[in-house]
Amino acid sequence: MANILVTGGAGYVGSHVLRPLIEQGHRPIVLDDLSRGHRELATHHPQVQLVEGSLEDRHLLAQLLRERSTLLRQGRDLEGPAKLERRNQLLASALRLQSQRQDAQLELSNDRIGQRIGRIWDLQEQWLSGAISHYRTLLRLPPLTVHSPSLEALQQAECQLFEALAERLELWAEHWPEGRWLASPAQAPEALEAARQALESAEATVFADPIANAVLLSSSGGRRAITCHQLHDGWMSFERQWQAVP
Repeated sequence: MANILVTGGAGYVGSHVLRPLIEQGHRPIVLDDLSRGHRELATHHPQVQLVEGSLEDRHLLAQLLRERSTLLRQGRDLEGPAKLERRNQLLASALRLQSQRQDAQLELSNDRIGQRIGRIWDLQEQWLSGAISHYRTLLRLPPLTVHSPSLEALQQAECQLFEALAERLELWAEHWPEGRWLASPAQAPEALEAARQALESAEATVFADPIANAVLLSSSGGRRAITCHQLHDGWMSFERQWQAVP
């Protein structure tokens, strides 16, 4: 008998997956936020464990990074109230995920799949804590107001990194907590690695240009570049550790 995770298993379609799994001797674990599903569709099977949770909160950071990229390309910035709203959205999503984790601990047994999901949840919380901090740093940094070819290339490289990272975050949201997709050659982080290399190349060009470098440092651009690398390195560490969970 195997424990099998079923996302959306309290909905009409998802609940129909449960009976064949039970008849085959498996033990379904349903992850559902019950926004469209119904608790009784899952829990009327005594063999089913229901874990209330949503994948939507894992999409939020990807959406905000894409928004950041769009604004940078347009030379615009968020107003103060909008920045506060984004910060509060992220903090609220992190709190919801922590709450879901606490609820899940009551539902999951201390077997292999329960321990595995618990470990992945630990990794997720570590990643989110750092990512939210880095994003809040980005919110405090204005777009560059003085442009040169090297500074424009640097800003484009930052946008490329945000967009590539957002793609990886979407995969995280779609596949969590299953990590087998990380081992697929088709899902290798080639775009993210290319974005990192482009960022490093653009930084080297700016550092070699005294005027551009002075503009960058006077506008806290050095902190922006460091934060971009921290976001990248934090995510790649999360991917590696997630893939290593047995």
